[in-house]
Amino acid sequence: MIISDSSTLILLAKCELIELFVSGFSLIIPETVYDETIRKGVKKGKYDAYLLEKLVYDEKIQVRQTNNESLRNIQDFFSIHSGESDAIALCLDLNVKYLLCDDKKAINACRILGIKFITALDILLAMHTNNHISNEKANTSLDRLEEFGWYNKELINRIRSEING
Repeated sequence: MIISDSSTLILLAKCELIELFVSGFSLIIPETVYDETIRKGVKKGKYDAYLLEKLVYDEKIQVRQTNNESLRNIQDFFSIHSGESDAIALCLDLNVKYLLCDDKKAINACRILGIKFITALDILLAMHTNNHISNEKANTSLDRLEEFGWYNKELINRIRSEING
């Protein structure tokens, strides 16, 4: 079981890896992440939001409510956005050890709380290394992550060199 924040969920949808990812893992998102990624995205006509909405409808992604006390504690202590704090609180509530997260402040909170974080780049590289996607698909997805993510150029170049050997 893995929990996701908004940014990583959106990035995986935009780079067309989310469907393959959820075929192998049980993915849970908090209600606030659902609101940020799907409800608001559908209102704006975003393709990735419709894709994520379908995955929720098909029960490939579960939506859960966070314990309010856990959420308040995370927000008060770490001062991070609601989607990230809700996802971290849900990890603690459900005793889930992995969080899909690309936000620096949330990653630092995960380190402190002992939650293992996985970025969209980690997922891309793992899918390629385990032969779930081709070099071509990996490079195309990496191009999309470079376009939509907040990754520095050096990191993107390092991942690209790992993909292309």
